[in-house]
Amino acid sequence: DVSRSVAFGVILLVIALIMFIVYFFMDKKLDAQTGEAEEKDDPFKVKDIGKILSSLGFWLVALLCVLYYSAIFPFQKYAVNMLQCNLTLVPGEGFWASNTVTIVQYIIMLVVAICAFASNFSKNKGLKFGLYLDLGTNTCGGSVGSRGYEYQDALQLARWGVDFTKVDWCSHDASDEKTAYLRMRDALKNSGRPILFSLCEWGKNAPWTWGAEVGQMWRVSSDLVDCFSCTVEWGGLGVLEVIDIMAPLYQYAGPGHWNDADMLQIGNLNLSETECITQFSMWCMLAAPLFAGNDLLHMTPSTREILTNSEAIAVNQDSLGKQAIRCMDYGEHEIWLKPLSGGDYALCFLNRGEQDWKLNYDWKKLTHIDKGKTYTLRDLWKHRDIGN
Repeated sequence: DVSRSVAFGVILLVIALIMFIVYFFMDKKLDAQTGEAEEKDDPFKVKDIGKILSSLGFWLVALLCVLYYSAIFPFQKYAVNMLQCNLTLVPGEGFWASNTVTIVQYIIMLVVAICAFASNFSKNKGLKFGLYLDLGTNTCGGSVGSRGYEYQDALQLARWGVDFTKVDWCSHDASDEKTAYLRMRDALKNSGRPILFSLCEWGKNAPWTWGAEVGQMWRVSSDLVDCFSCTVEWGGLGVLEVIDIMAPLYQYAGPGHWNDADMLQIGNLNLSETECITQFSMWCMLAAPLFAGNDLLHMTPSTREILTNSEAIAVNQDSLGKQAIRCMDYGEHEIWLKPLSGGDYALCFLNRGEQDWKLNYDWKKLTHIDKGKTYTLRDLWKHRDIGN
C-alpha cells in the first residue's frame, strides 16, 4: 500500500543521502589532489553548490520514480532477475511470489528507476543511451552475466529505451563465439526496438569474417589504453598498435558493418594534443565508430575542438563507407588513403616517430587516384584550402 511505500521511500532517501555525502567528500578530496578546489579559483564555492544540487536532484527524481511505481504496481506480479550490472523487471512469477516487500526489493526498484532516469536524461542532452552486457556467466567486472537470459535482457533494454549495447565475452567457458552472439542478435531483433549491437570478443576469433551477419560492429583487438604506443601486461594496446591491427581489415568494413578500433582516448591524461589529433584523424580515416572515452563535463577547449571537428567527422561518416588503406609505408612515416563519395579522397600523412616530419611530397607518386583530374587540397585541421 501507499503508506508502506512511503515508509520504505524515507529509508531509501536516507540511504541516498548517505551515498551523496560519501560521494561529495570523496569528490572534494579528489579536487584537492588535482588542485581544483583552491579558494582563489572558486571563492564562493559555486562548484560545491552545483554538485549538491545536481546530485541531490538526481537521487530525488530516482526516489520519486520508485514511489510512483511501488504505489501503482503490485510487486507480487513482477519477477526480478539479477543480470549483469542491470536488473530486469518482467511480468510473471519469480522471486517476488508473496506480498512481503523487503528493503532489498525497494533498492532494486531504485536501481531500475535510475536506469530509466539515465535514459531520459541522456536523450534530453542529445546523447544516445547505451548499456553493457556480457554473454558469459559473469561480466568482466564480476557481476552476473547474460548467459541463458539473453531474451529477458534484450526486452529490458528495449523497455529502457536503450539505443546501443556493447556485449562482452568474459566468463564464456569456451563457448562458440558466433553461436552465442547469434543468440543475442535474435533476442535483440525480437525486442521490438532497434538497438545497435556491438560485439566485443577482442578479435580472438576473427569476428570481421562473420560479424556482418550478427551485429553492426565488432572489436578487432584487446582494450585500447591511454598511450600512443605501448603494450601493457594484461594485453591493453596503444593507439599505433591498434592502427596496425586495423590496417589489413579494410575489406571487411562497409555501411552497416564496421571494424571497431575501440573508444577514443582524446582528453585523457597520457596523450599529447598532437597525439590526440593523430588518433582522431586515423579513426576517421579507418571509418571506426567514434565513441568519446573522456569526461564530457570537464573538457579543455582543445579536447572539445578535436572531438567536434565537423570536417574530420564528415570523412568518418562518408556514405561510401570505405576504410582507409595504408598505401605508402616508409617505416616511421606512412600515407593513408580513403576513397570518398563523389570521387573525392581523404589522405592522412601519419608520423609514428618522435621527430617532426618535414613533408615534401611528390603527388605523382600517388598511383591510387585519377591522374587526369585536378584535385583541390584542403587541410581539415586548418579548415582552409591549401592548393591543388
